[in-house]
Amino acid sequence: MSEIESEQTFSVQTLKLDATNATAFLDFARTISAQDSTPAFSEQTLVEVHKAIKNPHIADSLLLALAGENDDAEFTTEKQILGAVVALLDTEKDTATIEGAVASTHRGQGIGTELARSINEALSETPIQLYNLWVHQIQGEDASGERKAAELLARSFDYSPVRELRKLQLWLTDEVRQNIARDLGQAHLPEGTKIDTFKPGMDDAAWLSANAEAFANHPEQGSLTAEDLNERKSADWFRAEGFFVARADEGLAGFHWTKIPSDQGELTEGEVYAVGIVPSWQGKKLGKILTLTGMDYLAQFVDEGGKPLDKIVLYVDADNTAAVSLYKSLGFVEETVDIMYSHQA
Repeated sequence: MSEIESEQTFSVQTLKLDATNATAFLDFARTISAQDSTPAFSEQTLVEVHKAIKNPHIADSLLLALAGENDDAEFTTEKQILGAVVALLDTEKDTATIEGAVASTHRGQGIGTELARSINEALSETPIQLYNLWVHQIQGEDASGERKAAELLARSFDYSPVRELRKLQLWLTDEVRQNIARDLGQAHLPEGTKIDTFKPGMDDAAWLSANAEAFANHPEQGSLTAEDLNERKSADWFRAEGFFVARADEGLAGFHWTKIPSDQGELTEGEVYAVGIVPSWQGKKLGKILTLTGMDYLAQFVDEGGKPLDKIVLYVDADNTAAVSLYKSLGFVEETVDIMYSHQA
């Protein structure tokens, strides 16, 4: 374990991930997300930490830096964590993906800078050459001071912006719900396909194959493994009834996986989690029909208390102009932007 001590009232430690500090980190991530009303860490990062708890050998592919009140902090609970940075190492691609957050009560004290310095020093001792740092939920000119500070911090360590991920939203008014149902009713499936719901276990291999084909050029989605799928199927938000697939004679032609996060606040949202079309079925308007199918499911969904969702959200790469155009034609507007910064070691 290495330490970086600060003249201020905190200390940053780089640690080997174990079940105790991993659980504390996950609790911290949930708390920060609830406080900020936005995820501080990507789903894949959280999935990898969950996997590391179950399979300790996976912990070797993660670096964790935690900030505490002193250099003796053991990080057995989330309350001991003032800030955290995690790096996912991909030795095959020679890259590290970095995400971090500081507790809302301790921002502006230099913790983020020390965490960034600590994780960069730890990465410099690995063979990894490309560091990718995500700054999440930037709201354009109206970005909060914390988001602007995160951008400045990234640039101060010689990270340059290389990717932009947009979060789009669609508020579910009565008129919007009716329009979605109308548009779906007027849509026609390509000949030789039919819409069905995902069958856990039975459809796993076929979906993994279709997903890999549909997202062959996507950095994260296209590389999902059976273990990644199982982690998501075991999540409390998973609903097979909201996971739609287009079946064809030769296998799955496409899919639309929706997501309704649990433990939401007063305003609730459902997500167009993933829409994929295998190359041989692209250009046949299957994507729009699958998108509308999932949107209609979300638009009609009501929870156990009878409350419908307030809006639908989705994430899309800014350079995926075809998808951006489709979603905007369906009424989506931009809410926030995630930016990935890269640094070559």
